[in-house]
Amino acid sequence: VPNPSARTGLIQDLLREVDPSIQMDANVEEALLATADMFIDSVVDSVCRLARHRGSDSVEPIDMQRVLEQQWKMWTPRLDA
Repeated sequence: VPNPSARTGLIQDLLREVDPSIQMDANVEEALLATADMFIDSVVDSVCRLARHRGSDSVEPIDMQRVLEQQWKMWTPRLDA
């Protein structure tokens, strides 16, 4: 897990790219970072389980693509191309 102080301002930086005039409460930024962490943990866990299920000891791009599409309804470009 990255050092929380190193991540301070990440969401603010992204927000400034979209609209420099908008401000975000620090608690909102903290909640978004926590949600992102949970999402990443969930995806990584599912991707690893899928790779093990197909008898592999390594994760391939298609594993991540399948997890994102099937569990999160997120359509990605072909990652193995």
